[in-house]
Amino acid sequence: MKQKAESKSFNLTLFRYIGFVQMIVAYLMTTITKECDYKIENICWFSDRDSIVEWIDGIIYDLLQANYHGMCSMEEVTQNEAPSISIGAYEEGTKQLWYDDLNRIPDYLTGALAGRNYESVTKDKYDILFEEGFCNNPYLSVVSYNEQGEAIQTNRLTFSLK
Repeated sequence: MKQKAESKSFNLTLFRYIGFVQMIVAYLMTTITKECDYKIENICWFSDRDSIVEWIDGIIYDLLQANYHGMCSMEEVTQNEAPSISIGAYEEGTKQLWYDDLNRIPDYLTGALAGRNYESVTKDKYDILFEEGFCNNPYLSVVSYNEQGEAIQTNRLTFSLK
């Protein structure tokens, strides 16, 4: 890492992104470990295949391990209580990961909501996904939880083109 950081081609933006992503993942893993009522033996992160997981031989995983265990220590989760961490990986030469379709679901949902074009009459892929996937869909709902983690309310979401 030190050699990479000293080179002129060091990608500081990518490094910051890696730091941000691995801290969020470490925080989520720590929260799950701490709040779960059951003994978790293994917790896994299934990342997209992109530059943040491949840069410097996957240094993000080393940072994730260090920060996850550091956060567990701060939260007084002992090493015996902390589950082992696994990372979804792919073999060189494979074109698709077995969990690619699962990763696409939140991408499609957030893309449809964030990319919706409310000003132009020309439809793009986000408009089509919103209109065909969200509008008049009777299966969309939001579940609210109380502080004890119990589902207290379910609301149906309704989107319409009107």
